[in-house]
Amino acid sequence: MSEPSTSKPPPTPGERKRQHSPDHLADAVIKIQVKNATTFRGRTVESEKVEAGGFPWQLIATIERAASRIDYLSLQLECNNGNKSNMWSAEAKVRLVVVNQEDHANDDVHEQEKVTFNFESSLGEDILPWRRVLDPTKGFIKDDTVHIEAHITINRTNGGVRKMPLFDFSQPSELTDVCLIIQEKQVHVGKQYLAMCSPVFKTMFFGNYDEKTKTEIELHDVEHAEFLELLHTVYPSQSKVTAENVESLLSLADRFEITMVTNMAENFLMKEDSSFTKCQLLVLADRYRLVQLQDRCLTGIEKVQNIRALKDTDDWCKLSETAKVALLERILSFRE
Repeated sequence: MSEPSTSKPPPTPGERKRQHSPDHLADAVIKIQVKNATTFRGRTVESEKVEAGGFPWQLIATIERAASRIDYLSLQLECNNGNKSNMWSAEAKVRLVVVNQEDHANDDVHEQEKVTFNFESSLGEDILPWRRVLDPTKGFIKDDTVHIEAHITINRTNGGVRKMPLFDFSQPSELTDVCLIIQEKQVHVGKQYLAMCSPVFKTMFFGNYDEKTKTEIELHDVEHAEFLELLHTVYPSQSKVTAENVESLLSLADRFEITMVTNMAENFLMKEDSSFTKCQLLVLADRYRLVQLQDRCLTGIEKVQNIRALKDTDDWCKLSETAKVALLERILSFRE
């Protein structure tokens, strides 16, 4: 492999070009930094995985020696790596970029209009002679760091993760028939859908109350952002329960009696070991009557010292007397 020319070739697919397109034109942009670049030989840098087109994508940089004994910066773009099924595929336009940190007009760009990815195919290219990348006069290295990007524009996919639709509750649609006012903001929802999820909303919308005939209903003591999280959880968008939203979801699910969300939150907490202390989990189980979670917490207490440790936390005072009785009974079980 000979060192590529520095002149600008014709802009045909698969050949190097001197052009730069904005990130927003791509479905995903993966960026990695090669730090300590002068000693990079023998190492590999892998990006975080990025989702595009229903698949995870990852960019990998290393150095490969060509038959000409010249070291090249080699980039590997992988899609859905490790999935052995032969039923998935993705076709994408790909731009591999070695960023010129002095002038983006001199970025070194490899572009292919149509690259097919499947269980046995990925994209690998030797991009630039490594000595050229390390040449400080070329602009690719600064502070011993090289910046590399992969711009991915999806043409079509087959067999990717099926995304649920996202809903815009700020605007009315053919699927909405009532407007909730929360913190002076409009939230447009469908009465029947919420009524199926919540007996509270069922009574509000279809019971013998004034709200039954209103097209706008104001909800008090509710955070707008938290209520949207709740809606995205119960609507087909099915947003995930996280450590950040689980407490607000439990609170709203309790207020509006949405059993589905309570169960989702409890299932999440049953598997969550890092974001909450044992006492915090007991408090949530106690407050929202999460029987399975309380049982899991109590089962995990195997000696008196575990309960003494709970008493030393700030959350101990938040436990009800009923919960403390359950802990006492757990202590007594050690002596049986």
